[in-house]
Amino acid sequence: MPVRVELWQGGVVVDGVEQWWDRVEAALDQAQEHFALLDSISPYGHLSIPHERLLDLADECRRLAASVGGAVEPRLLKIAELCGRAAAANDAELRFEGD
Repeated sequence: MPVRVELWQGGVVVDGVEQWWDRVEAALDQAQEHFALLDSISPYGHLSIPHERLLDLADECRRLAASVGGAVEPRLLKIAELCGRAAAANDAELRFEGD
């Protein structure tokens, strides 16, 4: 299932990426550590990451990308970048939209 990751700023979508979440789930299954925020994202639901947790999610994305590599790595790094941009703006929000 695809998940659309959207960066909202000032009530408008300014950037985003779509990721087949089964690839992320497979990477999480391979990982040697637990990634609580990434595990909380469902390809069937909607989730907004609290502003104070954005940098934590960015860190999880970078650590998972480094540990599994492959095709999912660039997407995880893009999500980490979106997290950083959202964290830097007071009026920004990062949303995960599944089917």
